[in-house]
Amino acid sequence: MLDVKFGHLESFVAVAQLGSFTQAAKVLNISQPALTVQINHLEASLGDVRLLERNTRSVRLTKAGKEMLPAAQRIIRDMERLVSDTKKVSRERESVVKIAAISSVAVAVLPPAIASFQELHPGTYVQVTDAFSDQALELVREGKV
Repeated sequence: MLDVKFGHLESFVAVAQLGSFTQAAKVLNISQPALTVQINHLEASLGDVRLLERNTRSVRLTKAGKEMLPAAQRIIRDMERLVSDTKKVSRERESVVKIAAISSVAVAVLPPAIASFQELHPGTYVQVTDAFSDQALELVREGKV
């Protein structure tokens, strides 16, 4: 069973790019022993494949590490993009509320309701479209409000 964790890949890439466990641990904001454990887990998960040659003064990629690095970097970029895009979609959905209402409701009922809503959801923009009832229904059907 494959047991490669995303954090292990991040650790591997950081060490590979920085050439140092000490520097990678600082960048990742973890202890050096914790970083070593993550790298050891990654190597064990891959079937005890050595990805890094290390001694007291330097860290170098092994042949397997060199082959794995571009794919690991791509996975990290893809995951970062996925998280960023998901957050963006979530913000877009939460940031605008579109309402269609007949004039009397738009003038008398909606202002206090919108004010209460915005207290609970600061930063959310509410857009009200004044429409006849049949127009409002059509806007709902079209997904515009």
